[in-house]
Amino acid sequence: MNPEASLASSEASAPRRAESTRWFAGVLAHGAGTMFFVALAFAAGWYRMRGLWVLPAVAPSVLPPCVAGAFLLGVGPLLLRASRVDASTPRRALPWLGGALVSGAGFLGTQAAWLHVMFWYRDLRVPEGGAFASAFYGLSALQAVHVGLVLLAVLVAAVSTWRGGDARDAARRALAGWLFTVATFGLLFLAVYLP
Repeated sequence: MNPEASLASSEASAPRRAESTRWFAGVLAHGAGTMFFVALAFAAGWYRMRGLWVLPAVAPSVLPPCVAGAFLLGVGPLLLRASRVDASTPRRALPWLGGALVSGAGFLGTQAAWLHVMFWYRDLRVPEGGAFASAFYGLSALQAVHVGLVLLAVLVAAVSTWRGGDARDAARRALAGWLFTVATFGLLFLAVYLP
């Protein structure tokens, strides 16, 4: 076997191996996050079933999380489209990545405004609010942190694309993270936000 051909073959497969490693690390991180989030959601469900779940005097409206969920759902198709842009024209992914950033920021802004209203105007405080307030703020904050991390990955992909790099793999990894956030938001909605 020709040693030069072998060396060229191993150099060509190195980027694919590095991408596979990054993908696997992302899967492990999302798996760990899923287990943590599900455990907290089940704890909230346990409190709810045991009658220790006391809603505030004015129950929170489900409209703000529905609006936030619409923003959340809008990011997935944008990232999918960015991951399918032709490699010869990587900058065509910028509008899709920018739209994903705007929609994700809309989610975070809607959630932050809603939590602000619940804390300052509806007087839902910890520890006075009991298990509901703890789960409400704790799981919402955990969700926001994960959304922020995925948006940071989208921002890094957008900057890389703006500099002429190929963001398809980064967009695919961000899409996997975003699907995780959608699934955990659905669980959060069912476990905490529904009255």
